[in-house]
Amino acid sequence: MIDVENYYVTDNTRRLWNVELDMADVLLKVCQRFNLRIWAYFGTLLGAARHKGFIPWDDDLDFVMMREDYDYLTELVKKRIVEPFLPSNYTFDIDDISVLKLRRCDTTAIHPQKRWGSNMNQGVWIDVFCLDVAPDDTMSESDWFKELNSDERLYRNRVFLYYAMIDDLSFKFRHAIVRLYFVFHSLKKLRVSIENRMRSCKQKYSGEIIWPYLCWGLAKELDKVPRYEKVWFENTVWLPFEDRELPCPVGWEHCLAAQYGDWKIPIIGESLHEGVEIDLDKPYEVFIKERLSKMSFIKRYAYRH
Repeated sequence: MIDVENYYVTDNTRRLWNVELDMADVLLKVCQRFNLRIWAYFGTLLGAARHKGFIPWDDDLDFVMMREDYDYLTELVKKRIVEPFLPSNYTFDIDDISVLKLRRCDTTAIHPQKRWGSNMNQGVWIDVFCLDVAPDDTMSESDWFKELNSDERLYRNRVFLYYAMIDDLSFKFRHAIVRLYFVFHSLKKLRVSIENRMRSCKQKYSGEIIWPYLCWGLAKELDKVPRYEKVWFENTVWLPFEDRELPCPVGWEHCLAAQYGDWKIPIIGESLHEGVEIDLDKPYEVFIKERLSKMSFIKRYAYRH
């Protein structure tokens, strides 16, 4: 049995938690301002239910929104309508097709498999995922999965350079192929195509079952993508989380069972983002500049391109 009560949480982790909680307050105020539905989810919902706060070995906050609210918030970000409601050192990041991130620009949180380009925000983040309507039958789900999986893989490997960041010649070759593909194809059009296909599910199927497909779309097996009942999200309840409360789906127990099975049994390490470099006292632009200055030209070029 895991001794959760005596699990050691470092001072740096607690500092990170406090930064993320402040960011969550900003996110929720923005959503309230524009009447958008949002719920704590994944490890954050699990922490609220089981620990009344962060899972001791977790390092971020996760939220979900329905497609219509998620799209609305994304458009507000693109048109800069939310900017007057954000502190000066906060910004929304919409580069990742699977998730919208709120970032704090005066901090550093660099994922080991993402490039360090000058136009990529690498501040501490909290995640907002999107819930889409799922196909009603297994055959349609299988066809959908096969149809979109390769396109998503192309998109993500071009934007985030997963292949390029892995020290293996076969992955370097894959990266070269991906770059060559986008010499003749539009990255923006590919993203629009993927997202429109997700939106079209609402017209094709009943809408009673939903899933976070674009969050788990690169899973090798369709069974890895969880499904939820829409009724679980029809209302919001507020659950205690650290020194405040967070909005959670009314069917939160069903959601956790669908996501984790027996969610009441703690499993250490399941929520951590391995290898993320965090500096809460240094803006990511300064951190990256200092780190790149110590690299060889070839490695520096690879990290930035």
